[in-house]
Amino acid sequence: MVSESGVQMAHNDAPNVSCEDYVYSLPEELIAAYPAEPRGSSRLLVRVTGADFESQSQDTDRKRVMQLENAVKKVLETKNVVNVKGTIFDQQFCDLCDLLPPNAHLIMNQSKVFPARMYAKDTSESEEDRIEVMFLDLEKNSPNNPSNYTSEALQKDCNMQEWRVMIRKEKIRVGDKPLEAISVSKDNTEFNLNLEIIHIHSDWIEDEGNGVEATVRIVLNTSEKLSMAQAFEHFGTVPLPPYLGRESEASDRGKYQTVYAKDSASGSVAAPTAGLHFTDELLAKIHDKGVKRSFVNLHVGAGTFRPVTVDNIASHKMHEEQFSVGANTIKEIIHSLKNGNPLVPVGTTSVRVLESIYWFGCLAMHNKLLTTKKALFLGQWDAYALSKAFKRLPSAEQALSALLGTDDDEGISGSTCICIAPGYKFRLCDGLVTNFHQPHSTLMLLVGALLDSPENCKEMYTHAVASKYRFLSYGDASFILNA
Repeated sequence: MVSESGVQMAHNDAPNVSCEDYVYSLPEELIAAYPAEPRGSSRLLVRVTGADFESQSQDTDRKRVMQLENAVKKVLETKNVVNVKGTIFDQQFCDLCDLLPPNAHLIMNQSKVFPARMYAKDTSESEEDRIEVMFLDLEKNSPNNPSNYTSEALQKDCNMQEWRVMIRKEKIRVGDKPLEAISVSKDNTEFNLNLEIIHIHSDWIEDEGNGVEATVRIVLNTSEKLSMAQAFEHFGTVPLPPYLGRESEASDRGKYQTVYAKDSASGSVAAPTAGLHFTDELLAKIHDKGVKRSFVNLHVGAGTFRPVTVDNIASHKMHEEQFSVGANTIKEIIHSLKNGNPLVPVGTTSVRVLESIYWFGCLAMHNKLLTTKKALFLGQWDAYALSKAFKRLPSAEQALSALLGTDDDEGISGSTCICIAPGYKFRLCDGLVTNFHQPHSTLMLLVGALLDSPENCKEMYTHAVASKYRFLSYGDASFILNA
């Protein structure tokens, strides 16, 4: 069913995947509480396919992967790197430039993290009894909000804006006294910012402490205006993932941010962590080699940390995240596809954007999108339904070309819930740079889809654990070729 806001498909299109097949044991001591110092000094696990490409030489997608595979193997042979079961190699992240062929094309998420975690108190309590309030997303379609896009709302007056939050306190009720935000600013400017609870959505169950998911209204009790971005700077802290087991520090303001994040693309409540390894020096080296770089925006939501608690992925509810891709980026990707240049997304968020716009392109080719290319929506199982609905799916080049239309400057934006699980066929991902992910997560299932089997996934993660790689947001990285 297609509407102006996008597509919605039935749940019976979901893949039949046992989540337990992609679970591994993660020793707590391997979870990196802090990033490697200096930035970029992390390790890199390289996983090649080990496939016989000769029998697949007519497949355009496999040709692009073959270029990556050959480039990686050539470099590793010159270094006399020890081969682990034919597919796994241990390197340093700074080696990534050497491992990429000159015609490779990196796709990077330039969304910027904003300080989305506030602490507040009941008006009857002291600051010692503070309550965590984690801002999850702008409340969609609220008449009080100046925009449905987080990056735009952040630049507007904060007063009366409505946001979806997690309040780490049980038995919160609508009509309770407003929570008073606690300032973390070191300047002498005094603002009084209250959070009115206007709707309770559900309980929030988490190892770090239970609470509720709610909608709050921002009430600024001052004659001065304060933008939402300024309010977060004054009252917010860096939203480090709960599994790091510590509160944010001043240094996290810079470290939990990619060097290429854009102020105009602010809106993430979690960093696109694969990008944290890149330094300006490495990016310059990559550029000098001839490797192309393009940027997309996907505002990472807190839902990325929610564990998969069901036995089969078909029963899991995927989180929604906003994205945008400019027309120039689409043109650059089309150019690489035409020339057979391998596409290497940096991070799972970049993958989700690329795969989402492929499916929007399919809809555009079949006249299933209305004239607007704003506020589009892709449901979590829509890709699987569409792959069955069309007799013959278009190539990636054809699908992306359909998105440009007559207005070459427009680009595309909206939200996606796409859930990439084993069995999914990637259209715009020949290799992936990504960190090591939590067990019981949708990110592990995405990696499982790229590796093509539970056995490959377990082999790679078993090696990473045994070799004491550092895991999760501040941990080491991997470079995985599409199997």
